[in-house]
Amino acid sequence: ADQSLQHQILRFDLADNATLEWLPLEGIIYPGAQTQLDTQVHLSGNARYIGWEITCLGLPACQQPFSPGSLMKQNLQIFHDGRLCLRERLVVDGDQQNNGMLQSLTGLRGYPITAMMVAGPFNAPYFDAAIDDDETRMENLIHRLRECCEQHKTLDDDFLAGVTLNHGFLMVRYLGHCSEKARKLFIECWRQVRPELLNRSACEPRIWAT
Repeated sequence: ADQSLQHQILRFDLADNATLEWLPLEGIIYPGAQTQLDTQVHLSGNARYIGWEITCLGLPACQQPFSPGSLMKQNLQIFHDGRLCLRERLVVDGDQQNNGMLQSLTGLRGYPITAMMVAGPFNAPYFDAAIDDDETRMENLIHRLRECCEQHKTLDDDFLAGVTLNHGFLMVRYLGHCSEKARKLFIECWRQVRPELLNRSACEPRIWAT
């Protein structure tokens, strides 16, 4: 089999006051692949970014696990005015399924779909804005996103999801068995985040209906 490295590099440079929403379909890493994925987002001034990555390891719908194979590196880096604000890195060796990252309780726990949504940065004035009941807007937004995760669990509880805030960037993580369900969850979260971060209504692109 061809063991050559498949390397995808994405770099986004956003000028001051620019916005980017990078919301692609899932990426499928086929069994036996040797893959490296690198994404860099460079923000300037008041630029804003919403993006997600949904990665399918192997072909679970066809009962084909990610073995042998290697996701040598899946790397996301976000810079703001040249300063590194966020770095996420995942390494998966499909040849170590019994005790490696794929099966470990501190790793992917046997789930073939790993996904992450990132939105930000939310600047200091946003955090200082008070709303009813003395809650901040950010606390309210995080609460609504976590409610989205719980609502999806009422339909299918065989996945893990969580919401965190890291240096002004909201992050929604997903581990599960279905990339379509991951995307549906992220779309619901996007509907909550877009008006808050970009001050724009959540108008879904027509291509999502095709």
